[in-house]
Amino acid sequence: MENQQIWDKESFSFTIDFQKQILIAILQNKEIFDRMGLYIDYRYFENKDLSKIFKNLSEFIQKYKGFPTKDSLIEHISNGNDAPDSIVETVEDLYSAKKISKENVDYIEDSISKFIQCQELKKAIVSSLDYLGDIEKHDKIKEKISEAINIGEKMEDLGVEVYSKDSILQRIEDRKNNTEIQRLSFRWHNMDAIFGGAGIGELFSFIGPSHSGKSMFLINVGVNFLLQRYNVMHISLEMSEKITEQRYDMSLLGLTKSELNTPKMIENLKARLKDKIGKLWVKQFPADITTPSDITRFMNKVASVKGFVPDVLIIDYADIMSSPSKYHEKRHELGSIYRSVRNIGVEYKIPVITATQMNRGSLTKLEQGKLLDESDIAESYDIMRILDAGVSINSSIEDRHNNRAMLYVVKNRDGDVGQKIKFYIDWSKAYAKEWENTTNTSS
Repeated sequence: MENQQIWDKESFSFTIDFQKQILIAILQNKEIFDRMGLYIDYRYFENKDLSKIFKNLSEFIQKYKGFPTKDSLIEHISNGNDAPDSIVETVEDLYSAKKISKENVDYIEDSISKFIQCQELKKAIVSSLDYLGDIEKHDKIKEKISEAINIGEKMEDLGVEVYSKDSILQRIEDRKNNTEIQRLSFRWHNMDAIFGGAGIGELFSFIGPSHSGKSMFLINVGVNFLLQRYNVMHISLEMSEKITEQRYDMSLLGLTKSELNTPKMIENLKARLKDKIGKLWVKQFPADITTPSDITRFMNKVASVKGFVPDVLIIDYADIMSSPSKYHEKRHELGSIYRSVRNIGVEYKIPVITATQMNRGSLTKLEQGKLLDESDIAESYDIMRILDAGVSINSSIEDRHNNRAMLYVVKNRDGDVGQKIKFYIDWSKAYAKEWENTTNTSS
């Protein structure tokens, strides 16, 4: 089978012989249908007889919870009438086919996955043709094609049988080692104590008013991941790539902007690189027109072309992205953005860290000495429902002069809220660290 042609370049299709082999493999190895059958659309088969046979085979299996005999399948197809000779002949060929070797079964099953992805992609392209003339619907084209490309991962994810013996033993081991939910350390003691770190597939946000230091905290989180040798992808929708790079240098090396142009910069950088750090990939996207799908396509492209796969994604920041779907109200669009951004983390199995804008009234609240909470988030309370974890940034004008800020835990899906974490901020070096006397108790 490995030497047979499965793709016809002239017709941009899988060969009919290969499509026939798919049915033979399914009939001889029922596990293939269990794993892939529900993902195969009968319309994927470009031969009308094979298409009709698979459609009826699938219907029979789902209705009677078992595989049909040759005669049962022909009867099911004919539905009380005489089945066409070509159908009968093909069914007989399928059932009388030579037994496929184990090696070829594995090859065919792998090829079936490619068959499903290819046919789904062709279907997505054809169904998107009507959208080409309407620029407002181009995001729908992107979504359709992205879904088709990612269908392979969906086939592989069958979830978890929670109370199987293996699953129970694995949970016990994970809890014993405190690895049940995989998290990456923030490298800040109190943040780790409260959140356990940034969770894989979770969305964390630094929430604050304008000029509160949201971008600075995102860069410091990025630096802390780099120092643990994690690969970081930093998407900026506000600052240029050059400014973002500059702030990473300042925070990582503990230097002011002016000190970046001195020999001290080279010395500090050599010391950091000697310790080995993770890789940092920075990309600026335009605000207001960039969608979450644009980011996933970019991540796929960088992985394909440069081999860079991030351990964590930082987006500065989600509020100024474009919604995948258009709504009459801004709050619904923000909800759609945050759901899609969170899904990036779920899909790629990485934490996603972003920032969230608070309303203008939050500045007055700060000057009154009050802590900012979820009620101060601009536009959409839905954001809080979608976030897995988040902290508000509390830093009044006086606080900024005294190099301090207070992070207040406003969302913690896996723990308590209300804790306060004191931070020392050196704005001249874009640097943040916890105060040693920080307490984690609510007040």
